[in-house]
Amino acid sequence: MATDMDTYKVDFNPGLSAEDKAAILSSAILADYMFFEGDEGICRRKPSGETVCTLCQCYCLGCTLPCNLKAPKKGPA
Repeated sequence: MATDMDTYKVDFNPGLSAEDKAAILSSAILADYMFFEGDEGICRRKPSGETVCTLCQCYCLGCTLPCNLKAPKKGPA
């Protein structure tokens, strides 16, 4: 859930043409790019000192929305 590794398994129905297989593979690559290449990494520290970790990306109405866990900067004691 919180790693940079993407693993896919694509099963093709018997009888698909080479063009159909190419279309399926290209759409899988596009989906990977849409969901994972546009993010800012798993964990990052903002200039304000806040640490933000992305747990997953949710797809809703054509948009990808990150589900983040935020840890504020600890203030002076």
